[in-house]
Amino acid sequence: MRGKNVAKSTASLLLRTGALLLLLFASTVLSAQPNSGPVTGNLRAGAEFIEVGRPFPVELEVRHPADMVVILPDTGLDFAPYELAGRQPVPTRTDDGESVDFVTYDLRSWSIDSLQIIALPFGYVVDGDTQLTFSTLDTVILMPAITTPIDSLDVMTIDDLAPVREPWDWRITAILIAAPLLLLALLLAILWKPIRRYFRERRLERQYQKYYRRWNALNTQRDDTKSFLLDLARVWKDYVDLDLGIGLSSLSTRELRGQIEGLMQLDEIKRKALLQLNETCDRVTYAGGSIQGSELENFYVMVGRVLEGEFNRRKEAMKNA
Repeated sequence: MRGKNVAKSTASLLLRTGALLLLLFASTVLSAQPNSGPVTGNLRAGAEFIEVGRPFPVELEVRHPADMVVILPDTGLDFAPYELAGRQPVPTRTDDGESVDFVTYDLRSWSIDSLQIIALPFGYVVDGDTQLTFSTLDTVILMPAITTPIDSLDVMTIDDLAPVREPWDWRITAILIAAPLLLLALLLAILWKPIRRYFRERRLERQYQKYYRRWNALNTQRDDTKSFLLDLARVWKDYVDLDLGIGLSSLSTRELRGQIEGLMQLDEIKRKALLQLNETCDRVTYAGGSIQGSELENFYVMVGRVLEGEFNRRKEAMKNA
């Protein structure tokens, strides 16, 4: 089977070579004959060797009487099996009643035949009729894609090469920056509520400690009954007002009574004690009344319990939120 395929390939190659040689012989004979007609077209390939897909020049020269109209190939013509890549015409030259038109065509071949024949058609007008004829033939030879080197070169090794610094891949930088940020965002999304609750509890604790220290410092002011009672009342008002935001310290006695009675988070005993503390402050401040030390101690202890109870209530409400 392999011998038959080789025989067929050899026969096909011989037939194609014979046909190309016949065309080449016909081209040589036609080129050698003198031009007997009124119009002659001579074609010459500008390159002997061509490459597949690479443009090569083809020159077409048409000689004709000066009063004759000649139609040369243009971009509307199908140049198959070639492809037109460009066209550079030269102005018509007339001398002694004979005109010469000259055009250079840039053709591109996609054929892989070793020997390729080129001929271009053109027309001329005689008595109102358009006559079509062909130029002379020319041939080009396809250059092989892989050529054999004429001579070989000695291989030389260079060991002292300069170090080449690889360009930094900025994608790695983007990943190194984005990965921690994404991880941080994920951790914040998971831990946001616990973190927020922690900081709220810390703020609540700091507020309580602040007013607790103010309340505890009043132990040194018991000698001045008026100042002691006013500061004691101001401590519980300021601390409770952190949650209410109504300005308890600026309210009149009647307004404060209504607000104290509405503090349902306090039990009845604490509300009555705060009302009594408010009335005692007014009596000592405006009427110059006196108060026993045991009453001062009861007011002092009661305000401490109010502060502690309010702190515990807010802490529990924050946990349940």
